[in-house]
Amino acid sequence: MGKNVAILLSCLTGGGAERVAAELSQFLAREGHRVYIFAEKKYNGYSAGYRFAGKVIVMKPRKAGYGKLGQLGNLYYLAKELRRQKQKFHIDIAVSFMEMYNLANILSKGREKIIVRVCTILSARKDLQDIYQNRFLIRVLYNKADSVVTLSEYGKRDLIRNYGIKRHKVNVIPNAVIPRDFDHTISWEYGDQVILNVNRIHPIKQQGILVDVMAELVPALPEVKLLLVGHDGEDYAKELKNRIKSMGLEKNIVFTGQVNNVEYYMHHSRVFVMSSLVEGFSNVIIESMNQGLPIISVDFEGPAREILGVSSRLGCGKYGIVVPRLDENRKDDAYSRGVHQLRKAVQAVLTNQELAARYSRASEVRAKYYSKNKVEALWREVI
Repeated sequence: MGKNVAILLSCLTGGGAERVAAELSQFLAREGHRVYIFAEKKYNGYSAGYRFAGKVIVMKPRKAGYGKLGQLGNLYYLAKELRRQKQKFHIDIAVSFMEMYNLANILSKGREKIIVRVCTILSARKDLQDIYQNRFLIRVLYNKADSVVTLSEYGKRDLIRNYGIKRHKVNVIPNAVIPRDFDHTISWEYGDQVILNVNRIHPIKQQGILVDVMAELVPALPEVKLLLVGHDGEDYAKELKNRIKSMGLEKNIVFTGQVNNVEYYMHHSRVFVMSSLVEGFSNVIIESMNQGLPIISVDFEGPAREILGVSSRLGCGKYGIVVPRLDENRKDDAYSRGVHQLRKAVQAVLTNQELAARYSRASEVRAKYYSKNKVEALWREVI
């Protein structure tokens, strides 16, 4: 018999968490559950919108203000509004996304089952200073949830070791590869030596590292292109564009902005490179793998080694290549060596057809591990 299931999140558009919430709503509806989406807004300025199944309830909780006390007040009013909505719609299971909504989900708990989903590596996100990331609050409240869902074994270890979450409460459910078709008739204008990065242009994604790689790579491969696909309206993107212009790399580095056909870029590129400092998972890595794209990643805080089949020794793994972690804010000798190593790996894949073919096949194999059916079966066990 179907249950009343609520999905709780701030907004219905944006990044990976919102996309996974939409896919989960569709899965739950197919399973025969009655799905309700509790959100504060439908649109947050990003062009990426997702199709949710179920009834959308746009909430208007009272706002208390800014600062730590204001954030605590906002959390209180959000929890109060969620409790009202849960009672109104007789919710049996409540699944929340992102830390503010996770805390409010737990604080508004009645008799319903509480599932909270952690989308990042919390201990590594030094840039997140809100009260919602407070270690004490997370340690106390998350242990009151029925299940804490994280995206990788790396994320599970982080929650247990650094936040004291009870092991039996933590479930690993990775994101799924969702095959999407694209218009194959669109002409490709970037050539056959294309490096791809898909992410919002943001300091935590560290696309500046790729600019430094290109500065080394272009003299050897003048036709090489770097495509930076993602929202590029923030100050960091403007700084990068000015820097690229001053380096004379405008013809080699292209900002596409947000696109709706990212698979088109994955299909036509030669290699995907991940430069992030932290990733809770990485949808774009497994989506690129599904298009047969070889993967090179820095050893970011998160499951890079786990996804790419790399042991404690970095380098060529079973499913991709992982080079040492890089911090764009520390441009010392170690950073220069790391950029040089990343450039060598990219150049090898671009120029060695045998190596590229090997990792293209490996990507297709690995993508099957993250199939929709497998991931939905894991959600079925938790729900």
